Formats: sequence, C-alpha cells, structure tokens
Amino acid sequence: MPSTTTRRGFVAGVAAGSAALVGTGSAATARGSTRPRAGQSSLATVVSDALREAMAEYDADGATVGVVADGEPVLTEGVGHAYRNPDAPVDPEETLFRVGSVSKVPTFVAAMRLVDEGAVAPDDPVAPRLDSVTVPGGGEPITLAHLATHTSGFEQRYVGQVATSIEDVRPLPAVLEANHPARVNPPGELPLYTNYNAGLAGQFVADVHGTDFETAVADLVFDRLGMTDSTFDPLPAALVGGRDDAADDVSWYSGMAPASGLSATAADAVALLQALATDGATPAGRVLSPAATAALRDQWHTPHDALAGIAFGMKRQRRGDTLVVGHQGSVRDFRTDFRLVPDDGAGLFVSVHGADANDVQAAVTDAFLEAVAPVEAPETAGDGGLDAASAVTGEYKPVMATDAASHEKLLYHLLASETTLRTTADGRLETVRGGTTHRWTAVSPRVFRRSDGADALVVESRADGGRYAFYASDPWSPLEAVPWHGRSPSTDCSPRWPLSPSCPGRSAGRWPPAGVGSAAATRRHRRSPGVGGSRAARRRPCSRSQPSRCSASSTAGCTTRRPLSTCCSRCRRSPRWRQLPPPASRSARGTGASGRDLRASTPRSSSPGWASSACSAGTGTSSNCRSNGRSERERRPGGATSSRRVRPRHDRATIY
Repeated sequence: MPSTTTRRGFVAGVAAGSAALVGTGSAATARGSTRPRAGQSSLATVVSDALREAMAEYDADGATVGVVADGEPVLTEGVGHAYRNPDAPVDPEETLFRVGSVSKVPTFVAAMRLVDEGAVAPDDPVAPRLDSVTVPGGGEPITLAHLATHTSGFEQRYVGQVATSIEDVRPLPAVLEANHPARVNPPGELPLYTNYNAGLAGQFVADVHGTDFETAVADLVFDRLGMTDSTFDPLPAALVGGRDDAADDVSWYSGMAPASGLSATAADAVALLQALATDGATPAGRVLSPAATAALRDQWHTPHDALAGIAFGMKRQRRGDTLVVGHQGSVRDFRTDFRLVPDDGAGLFVSVHGADANDVQAAVTDAFLEAVAPVEAPETAGDGGLDAASAVTGEYKPVMATDAASHEKLLYHLLASETTLRTTADGRLETVRGGTTHRWTAVSPRVFRRSDGADALVVESRADGGRYAFYASDPWSPLEAVPWHGRSPSTDCSPRWPLSPSCPGRSAGRWPPAGVGSAAATRRHRRSPGVGGSRAARRRPCSRSQPSRCSASSTAGCTTRRPLSTCCSRCRRSPRWRQLPPPASRSARGTGASGRDLRASTPRSSSPGWASSACSAGTGTSSNCRSNGRSERERRPGGATSSRRVRPRHDRATIY
C-alpha cells in the first residue's frame, strides 16, 4: 500500500521537486477549473460576508477570522463576544480563541526550525535526544518525520489528555509518561492521527532547545513573527475577556499542550499564515528559510499516489489544480480551521465558539475555498464505474477503533460511526455515515471523486484481503473494512438486524424486532429521546452563577440540536426560550539556510467536529433552541419566516 520513494537533494531542487509533487495525482483527485479566483479585496469581502451570514443563521456566540491574499494580510475581523463573557466583544487583535489541533502547526514549525538550523535531522530517531520522557514500546526507531506525518505506528488514545479543572493540568512530560500508547503498526507504514505524536514532538523540541515546551515555541516561532498574544497558558485572561472568575465556568483543559493547548488571536494567526503561505517571513521577522518553508508544505507521506498526502504536520489536498495545505481543530465549544494556498500566497484562519461552531466554521471555510480554489463536478461514471464501485462496497470503521490495543478499543468500537459504501443504479459509489450521504464517480480503479468535486476517496487493498479507505481531505484518518460480525446493529442491514433503521425500506418496523438483539439494546432503544423515553426531560443543575435548576420555561425550547445540559448552562444568558412548532421530520442532521538537504533520506512513504446531541424538551415537542445574541428565524404555520434582532452584536473588523 504505501509508496516508499525517497527524494534526495530537496533544497537544491526545491522548485522542481515541488512542481513534481504538485502534479502527483491531480488527474485522479480533481479536474482543473476555469472559473476566476478572487482578488485581495474581493477575498476579504467574501470571507467577511460568509462569516456574518453564518453567524446570523446558526447559533454561535463568537467568531474571529483572518485572511491573507497575495502574501499580504487583508482582513482580521471579530463578531460576537469572548468565551464565557457576553460583555466582552471579540477583538481580532486581542481576544484569544482555543484553536484545538491547529496547535500542532506551530509545534511542527518549531521542529522544522530546528531542522533548518541544523540542530536535528527529520529522519534521525527521536529517542536519543529525548531527556524528559521515553519513547513507548520497542521495535523500529521512530523519527521526527514519523511524528509529523502521524506514521509512528502508535494507537490513537485520548484518556489522560484532558483535565476538567485548571488545578489538574499537569506538565507535559508527566502526561506523556503516564499515557504510553501501544504500537499497532511499524513506523512509516500507515498514517493514524493521534495527539501523542504531536505531544512527543513538542517534548522533543523542548529537550533539544533546552527549555520547557512553551518557552521553546515562543523562542523558535512566536517571537520571530511578532505573535505576542498567542500562548499555551491553560486559561489566559484574554480568552474570557478579562474575567477573574472564568475558572468557575470552564471545565475543559488540554493536557497535551503541543497537540491542542494553544490559544491565539486572529492577528497572530495571520502572521503565521503569511509566513507559511509565502517564503517563511513577515515584516516582523523570519521563522524559516524559503527552502525550509517549502519543505514544510511538501509531501512527506502519502497512502496512495492519487492523494496529495501529508505535509510536515499538516494535511495536503488538491482542489482542481490548486494545492491546499492546512489543519483543523476541535475542542469543547470551539471549532477552528487554518488553510494555506501557497500558489496564491493566500490563507484563512477562522475560529468559532458556541453551539453551532462547526457549522459557522464550515460555511466560512467553504466560501474561502470556493473563492481561491473552485472545483467542478466530475464527469458521469463510465462503463467501468459500476464494477469499480462494486469492488469496494461494504462497511468501514475508523482504524482507531479496529487497531486500538488498549482498553479504549471497546469504547472506540462502540462509539465510532460506521461508513457504508454501496453502489447506485447509475454506476456510482455512495457513502453513508450517520445522516450524511455523498455520491462518488470512479476516475480509475479504486479512486473516486465526490459528485461536487470537492473531495476524493481511495480504497486500497491489503495483502491479507482487507481494505483501507482514505479521504483526500483527511489522509491520516483511514477507515478499515470490517466483517459483518464487527458491525453494530444501527448500521447492519444483514438478517441479524433485519429492521435496522439505516437499511433502505426496512425502517417501518420497531428496532430491534422482538426476539432479536440483546436486552441492553432494547433498553437503549426505549431510553432514546423521542422514542418513548424521557431521559432528556430530567432537570439538571445549572452552574454556580446560575439558578439552582433550569425552569420549565427555560428548557421548553430544547430540540434534537441541543442537549438539555447545554440549554441549562445557558439559562442565565438566555432568559427567553421561545417555543417553536415541531419539525416535519426527525431525520438525523448531517452532521535550510545552510543549503543542506532538509529531507535527507526521509522516505516519501506510502482531524472530529462536535456532533449535535439529541435533546427533548420534556413536553412532547421538539423545537429550535436559540440563544440571544443573533438574528433568529421563527418558523410559522405555512412555512413563513420572520427575523428579529434579540441583542446587539459586537462587531470589530480591520481591513488592510
């Protein structure tokens, strides 16, 4: 499956090498577009308009964006209020947002800075340079390049990586030593995204630099680019608008700072965007040499030649003829995206907090990508389309569930959503995951393009007859085909679960049918919101600064889009919950500088939005749960809508 081609002499031939990689797989993953791209001013307008429209449509409390075009900052903007502080408007120059896994970007930029300085080599084992921690397991040595591409072979783990109070946040070495993952694959073979890779890389940077991790990243990255506000502090004052009592309301803290602990402003993020989308420098200073910057964005691993693959700490994807490099981040209440378009010197940073943060972020990202890298739908499937699709059909689960070796495997297996690959009458491939369905056209055997042209899917066979599926948009999170006995009842259409709701034409009867399935499954079914149970109707206590319990009127507006706990936690901030008519259906919501070879002999071997939870109002009616601070649309009989402003929004924008 993996490609093992080694490219040498990268620095000497950086332009030619980059051009060669740009061409890799472009015909398979996307077709060129003739639509014009947005210029500087229009790109700023496109992103700003998309942000404001999304904030008006969805339920989010605050957002910040930054845009770079033609190598120059063109927009920083803030909408709404700071986290847990409705009285503090978002200032793109000062208000911090938790960026989640986008924290990995400066972590690996710091690592590349050490490579650029000649302090380390990307293909040297990391174990001899680690003074504070040990590398888990035995076997083949793990290199910095393995950590940057998530091909170390470690299983994916989350236990021990989150603290619920600021007093429980431990030093990085202690977290790494207390949560050793198992090795489930040889290094360099299969990409498998895990926070431990970035955590270990962060400690490697710290030990080589001779300081703690926070100081190392500040010295190697932040100070060089003038990123004066970005911090790995667990609860900085600028995150919550200066509140002194914010710890009372904040119950999530990253225990793996290099992977998910960064808080940043839009202005600081724009500085990093500008450096990485161009030649490594901003007016404030240089973080990487031009060659090292190009190497950072280069392809260091790909599971298939049809995919753009994985950069040094970021993902690569092709949209038409345009390469997009970046990372997404998702932690409690926050959703963030960081995208580079090196060919145009363009970049986007967007971070949102609130119940619908995922929807707002996705809307802004889509608008940006459509402006700078538009795509076109693929051609209709040819005569071989049906055969190609039929060869890969089946049920697939994330490898994190199938390969995990720890006690978390059972939890992953139960919680991980299955993806069904099936054929359509017109010879296309169809993927179904939860309530989301996409159609794909075969462009070559086992390589498919999504119907809107925005993504690609590759299914690779293993020597033992198994199959892996890789999305171009997420190449380090593979899916693995599972046998029928590894499926869960909710997605299995076999005779074992004949009335599974996900099976076409089989959803009319009760699930599970009498005599089929375990008693536990039946109990879970009866407790489900909207199916006889009323577990969501139980009142839950509010936080310290709110009433002891939510009143009936304050929770009457909860819907399948909001868990009751969320409604309850917002009693104080949202005194008016308006009862809306029930929806027509309950269908699931789709959710270097020295001239050295930076790559040396490194082989070119072959991130989860928060899903909305179900919630019942306890009154037998479902409705939209809307908070104050946005334009709300109220559904009326006959389908008419009306909008009204509930509370003025704080808006701050700077257009350069």
